[in-house]
Amino acid sequence: MLWYLLLIAGLYVVYIIGQRVFFVWQIVRQVKQMQQQMQKDQPGQQEKKRPETGDLIACPKCGVYVSPVSASDCGRDACPYSEK
Repeated sequence: MLWYLLLIAGLYVVYIIGQRVFFVWQIVRQVKQMQQQMQKDQPGQQEKKRPETGDLIACPKCGVYVSPVSASDCGRDACPYSEK
């Protein structure tokens, strides 16, 4: 009879330890999944996108290179980009 109680107690201890190990394994797995998702959501970590660039044109009067889209008055006389 005593060996029967010891067997039941041993099986219960194994069951409790198994539950704890399974619980910890589930938490570790979820943390790893969250870390992978966070890395996937960060665009700078995966693929660095290069900024769009454009060609520059030389000013016909002073020779300074400016963007054709956002060229503005340089303040010099006879600037072709002066706003009138």
